[in-house]
Amino acid sequence: MYQKVFFVFLVGITLQMHSAVQASGFDVPRESAHKYSVELCPFSPLFNIWAVQLAGEFSPRNEWMLGVAYMNIQYDSGRSHAPGLIVGYRRFLWQGAHLEYQLWPAWNAFYEKNEQQYYKGLELWNEFRAGYVWDFRVGNQTFSLIPQVLAGFGLLPGNKPESFIQEIENDRVFVAPILFVGYKF
Repeated sequence: MYQKVFFVFLVGITLQMHSAVQASGFDVPRESAHKYSVELCPFSPLFNIWAVQLAGEFSPRNEWMLGVAYMNIQYDSGRSHAPGLIVGYRRFLWQGAHLEYQLWPAWNAFYEKNEQQYYKGLELWNEFRAGYVWDFRVGNQTFSLIPQVLAGFGLLPGNKPESFIQEIENDRVFVAPILFVGYKF
């Protein structure tokens, strides 16, 4: 129930922010000579969530994202081993300010350390992000810094042991700041 309320709240805030920006007259399309970028997080070793994504512009304020990810997260009850995909959408509101939504389907072989057993199954994670894209040049190359705040939670938990379910019972929503670095072409 909490996840559904949170999801509806975030969608409502997203729509409200977009409407306010359009009504304010600041709804300026983002101009870029580059239509694609490859983005990754330099802090992946800290989180043990590795992601590389390709973003492509399909209109001045809209980008699609496709990528690959690997989550190798340590919990008290065990460790995840989850290769997956990233599918996302980024909407620019004003200049580099944007909202983003991502789905992360993954095949997780969760290792439960007390039982010494793998629990394998498909899981689906989703994230809402708000951030800003700063483009800069180094010589003739264009790069970007993308600081964001994300809020994510699982939509489909997959096959997990009871020990893991109890461990995350009170922390179902993950909120964190994150930074991506991109190369534009």
